[in-house]
Amino acid sequence: MKTSTGGECRPWCDDGFTSNGSTPKTCVQCDDTCATCVDQGKEGDTKRCLQCDTQYPLRVRQDECTDQCSQGFFQSSGYCSACRFPCLGCEKTESTCTACNPASDLPALYSNQCIEECPPSHANVANECKMCDSPCSTCQDQTDYCLSCDGTDDTKFVFSGICYADCPSGTTAD
Repeated sequence: MKTSTGGECRPWCDDGFTSNGSTPKTCVQCDDTCATCVDQGKEGDTKRCLQCDTQYPLRVRQDECTDQCSQGFFQSSGYCSACRFPCLGCEKTESTCTACNPASDLPALYSNQCIEECPPSHANVANECKMCDSPCSTCQDQTDYCLSCDGTDDTKFVFSGICYADCPSGTTAD
């Protein structure tokens, strides 16, 4: 087998190289994500890391390295660990959600948790519970579409999602 460093025949490859299942056996460099990789004489050994390169310090699986975790995973002790359903994304722990799976029974994100529906003082905007804008006390679908008013500037009447101090012209209090 030729080594990486000078064409000598040896039964092994230097660190950072693998035969990758080649016939005749020739040493090739490990994938950029690996500092060292396995040499089991199989195709794909170049991507099976024993040690991660410093630019790719996180492990996705036992033998795969990356520089950042993909959606649905969070960084924990040098590994990319899976978020717990119904979290679509998470951080710090498997159940500290940053996004919720819209196909689940708990599609709305509120205080890093997935819930069925937003609290009354919040609107579900793109599957995230957002606080209603004043003068809305409760809102729907948008933070500025009022269902009830909070009394700011003496607003107490709602018409077409807008709070008024007095009923708009052509309307009466209900």
